[in-house]
Amino acid sequence: MDTKRALLAAVVGAALIPAAGAASASTYELKFFDVDDVMSAYISNDDLTEELMFSRPFGHDYDYVDITSFVRDGLNTILLTLENGPSGYSYGYDFTIDGASYASGHCGIFNTYGCDADRYGTGEVWRTEIAFTASDVAPVPLPASMALLGSVLAAGGALAARKRRRAA
Repeated sequence: MDTKRALLAAVVGAALIPAAGAASASTYELKFFDVDDVMSAYISNDDLTEELMFSRPFGHDYDYVDITSFVRDGLNTILLTLENGPSGYSYGYDFTIDGASYASGHCGIFNTYGCDADRYGTGEVWRTEIAFTASDVAPVPLPASMALLGSVLAAGGALAARKRRRAA
């Protein structure tokens, strides 16, 4: 029985943990602040096309959001948009890679003074893109890894059932 557990642990570990020597992943974070009215972040890369990562409503300051799980090796493009109601608008953002600011911007003062000389506008009033290349993104467990785990568990169950039938 201990051999089976060791085998299962080895297979599960191999499926979910990157191999030794794999590049360590960077951390990608995005922060919004001075949001008036709704600010959203989307990402596009080889796997995703304008996938919504998160959105924040009217508010002064928000914590950094870890977006690493959306990032893929190669070219990634983040699209930031600001939607506004019938009044002035403001926005602020900071995109970091491993804690260092890569791209940031700010316009207006939240709930005080809006962008573009306090211009009023409705709908999408601002957008920008941030492009960057990632080359050391850690592997994520794939459906194949889960299928392997399921196969191992099913085989273990079949062996246990067979043993019980022989013992009876």
